[in-house]
Amino acid sequence: MGKAKKIKQERKIEERKIQETAEDKKSKIRGWFLALIAVGFFAIAIIQRPQNNIGEKMSKAEIITNYGRFTVELYSKDAPKTVENFIGLLQKGYYDNLIFHRVIADFIIQTGDPYCSDNDENTVCGTGGQSFWGALFGDEINTYKIDTGALAMANSGPNTNGSQFFIVVGGAQTQLDGKYTVFGKVIGGMDVAQKISKVEIDDNDKPIKDVVIQRITIPKSK
Repeated sequence: MGKAKKIKQERKIEERKIQETAEDKKSKIRGWFLALIAVGFFAIAIIQRPQNNIGEKMSKAEIITNYGRFTVELYSKDAPKTVENFIGLLQKGYYDNLIFHRVIADFIIQTGDPYCSDNDENTVCGTGGQSFWGALFGDEINTYKIDTGALAMANSGPNTNGSQFFIVVGGAQTQLDGKYTVFGKVIGGMDVAQKISKVEIDDNDKPIKDVVIQRITIPKSK
């Protein structure tokens, strides 16, 4: 074999090695890239997963008052964050001994404000309360209507939900639809809610005689 031919063959072999090395690098880069994408999707899935499922398996709550008790169904699928907030608060006893501070016959009964029970002259009844997480949280407007028995969050405007909630006792309130998050409905003891709505009130719609939430419980599953 001539020297020139030998050199030519050696060059081809070297070029082939370089090409194989480049292809190998490309293959590794593609593998790393796909791995990064997979990790990215996994990380996103973790971030987007709810931090807990506090409301997923708890579909009912019992509100026990000094006027009797009533049971509410909770819409954990249609208002998951709101139900999580409600259950989180009741489990730590937040609602215990709070009063129904706003009662209007044939309309609503409202509660959930600790300012209305603390007798502090520096606070204003009807303006207090905080969420399970401390800060106010967003609305979860759904297809449920503000109608008799509806359990909904009270607010002072869009996305200002805390701890206050109301129960409708006076039929369809279409003027409220789409403005308040409905997260449940009274399914038992509606007569108790109706009785509360008819107590004597002052000029601020606050009962003369306190209507007190003694506690709110989650019934044991059968």
